[in-house]
Amino acid sequence: VMSVIQRAEETAIPFDLEFRTAIPNTPERWIAVRGQFKRGPQGQLLRRMGTMIDITGRKLAEQKLWESEEDFRRLVENTSAVIWQADIDTWVFSYVGPQAVKLLGYPLEQWYDKDFWISHLHPDDRERAVSICLTMRKSAQEFDFEYRMIGASGEVVWIHDIVNCQHHNGKPTQLRGLMLDITKRKQAEEALRGERAFLRQVIDTVPNFIFAKDRQGRFVLANQAVADAYGTTVENLIGKTDSDFNPHRDEVEFSRRIDAQVIETLQELAIPEEQITDAQGRVRWLQTMKRPIIGSDGSAKQVLGASTDITQRKQTEMQLQEQRTDLAHVARISTMGELAASLAHELNQPLTAILSNAQAALRFLSSKPADLEEVREILQDIVKDNSRAGEVIRRMRALVKKEALEFATLDLASLIRDVVALLHSDAILQNVNIALELDDNLPAVRGDKVQLQQVVLNLMLNAFDAMKDCPASERVVQLRLEDNGMGLIQGSVRDRGTGLSGDKLDKIFQPFYTTKGDGLGMGLSICRSIIEAHGGRLWVENNPDRGATFYFTVLMAPAREQNVSKSAAWINNNVT
Repeated sequence: VMSVIQRAEETAIPFDLEFRTAIPNTPERWIAVRGQFKRGPQGQLLRRMGTMIDITGRKLAEQKLWESEEDFRRLVENTSAVIWQADIDTWVFSYVGPQAVKLLGYPLEQWYDKDFWISHLHPDDRERAVSICLTMRKSAQEFDFEYRMIGASGEVVWIHDIVNCQHHNGKPTQLRGLMLDITKRKQAEEALRGERAFLRQVIDTVPNFIFAKDRQGRFVLANQAVADAYGTTVENLIGKTDSDFNPHRDEVEFSRRIDAQVIETLQELAIPEEQITDAQGRVRWLQTMKRPIIGSDGSAKQVLGASTDITQRKQTEMQLQEQRTDLAHVARISTMGELAASLAHELNQPLTAILSNAQAALRFLSSKPADLEEVREILQDIVKDNSRAGEVIRRMRALVKKEALEFATLDLASLIRDVVALLHSDAILQNVNIALELDDNLPAVRGDKVQLQQVVLNLMLNAFDAMKDCPASERVVQLRLEDNGMGLIQGSVRDRGTGLSGDKLDKIFQPFYTTKGDGLGMGLSICRSIIEAHGGRLWVENNPDRGATFYFTVLMAPAREQNVSKSAAWINNNVT
């Protein structure tokens, strides 16, 4: 058996063999096997396919058929197959077993009519069946084939005919054979083919990616969507890996790593976002679910995957993010315009001091002798005032500059102090006292520095505005930071203004809603979208006594980044 299969595999031709079973405590049975090897476009072996038939009855019949006529007839009466004998030249039956009546429904005597067999062959099989008989008759070997016959009621009956050519003095004399009714088997095969064709049509119609891979990452199943993405056919995908079509190693290795994890852990895994590069070089974003295909032994050798193409959604999200960034930038520009007067005052002080010191230095240099020590002190003051003015400009540029969203590890307390320094003059002009309750030992957060500064700046300016009608002695804004114990740093901006009515508490974060006469109503809406993008939330509550407090939370940075952030903050605060 192994020799026949190996030879058929090497020569790529169908194989046909018979063998006996050797199962303990079980009667010996004869099995007939017909099969072939399915190969790919490059000649690689894809699968074996074939049929097995229990021919024990036939073998028993053959063993006894030639022993005695009496045994032969008794065997014929007890077998479900039709045993027959026919003239080799005319193909007229000289003997037909009684089961022939049940097989086609014709009376037994009709089987002996001339041309009965040929005339009742299915029209589509007639030429092929006759050709096989003519060819095999000359070979003097046993042969078998399948064909259809038309029964008495018009039904189609599938027959597997096993034929042996008898010889006398070296010449063929008659044909003996065994007809087996394989109609049910053929119907089952046809139903199976129909189910497979239907399933193939379904998975090829689905726009989602459907695929299965083995441990080596080779496709064992793929639908048309996967083939289209890789610019090939479904047949060409089978037996190949992603690396055969996708030149981006990082994408291929990510997919292979996930497949291995699913197979080893026997746990399904959802991948919210992954990307592949298709045949046109375009990046496509996928949302994927992968599950292990578990065998009867409880282990998995393959992984089944289903992916939804979310490229359009991802592009929309990126466009929305870009629009939000642009809108936030416009809001910052608008805010800086509101601070123009205070910022001018903030800059005017060091610039005026620089001018006065420079004039004084000139006078000291003109005196005889020149007082160089005084000049040195004046120059030191000029450097100090210049640094002060430069720091104001740096903070202004940091807020006004348009840059892509960039998340980094940040010291939130240091960030708030920068905003407070920027608002120093505005607070003085509006007679507002700023009280800070900041713990420098709080864990670092992860976020975009400019956008978080924009949130704090907007909340502080709103607090200033809320207290414009309050007595100057009561204008206090309190900023506080604390760890809320849930992996978040919580900040709050508290004012002592008039507070918010119930309807304003519900609407204040809606776009274009404003309580200011000259406001656009976008500030708090932008702030909320920024905080939510940082994994936190922004809300407001009225204080028990007076005023309102705006609260916001920001996700802490991963533990491995905390020490790096503290070191960077120390450098920024001390080395300059």
